Order: sequence, then structure tokens, then C-alpha cells
Amino acid sequence: MNVDFTSIAPLLDHLAQKIGVTVDNLWGVMIRQAITNGITDLILTLFLSIVLFVSIKQTPHFFKKAKEEEKGGSTSSQVNNEVFGILTITVAIVAIIFIPLLLTSSIKHLVNPEYYAFMDIIGLVKK
Repeated sequence: MNVDFTSIAPLLDHLAQKIGVTVDNLWGVMIRQAITNGITDLILTLFLSIVLFVSIKQTPHFFKKAKEEEKGGSTSSQVNNEVFGILTITVAIVAIIFIPLLLTSSIKHLVNPEYYAFMDIIGLVKK
């Protein structure tokens, strides 16, 4: 990353002046935003964990019902249950992929919010 760190302070001053706050206030807002991002990622991780749990619990149920419908001769219900079973597997796979990503992001934002505030400011300066 090629960033001239000596030019960030004046740009931060200019940005703070533009929105009518002090640099200290702007820095505090950026820190709180980084913490908020971490908490949001943590909440999404919890939500996806619940979705994963429900998907794991429901998948066998759908395939069991599909087998019962197959024996009963109702192909429409059988297909519906098989589709729902495949859908729950797909949802579980998506949750398994995103849970670690969101969890690591939330931990990093909560442990080191200053870094992410700084990176957000650099991103604003580059625009």
C-alpha cells in the first residue's frame, strides 16, 4: 500500500472541518464505527449459527418425509420435501462458509478498532 502518511493528518483535518467536527471527535466516531462493525459481524455470526443449527436439524426430517411420500405414492410431496432437503443443505453450506469469515472479522474489529478506523480514514482519503 503506497500511502503518504504525512499527508493524512492535513486531509483528516480538512475532512473534519468539512463536516464541522474536531479531529478528535472524528477519530472517536471512526473508532465507534469500527466497534459497531465488529458487533454487527458478531450478531450475523450468531444468526448464521442458528440458521446452521436449524438446517442441520431439519435436513433429515425433509428426506425422511420424502421417503414416506415415495412409499405412499405422492410424488409431488416427495419432490417438494427433497427440494427442501437440498435447500437446507445449501443453506448449511453457505452458513459454514460465512460463519468463520464473519467471526474473524468481528474479533479483529473488536480487538483492534483503531486499525480499522485508520484504514477507513485512508479509504476516505483515497477517494
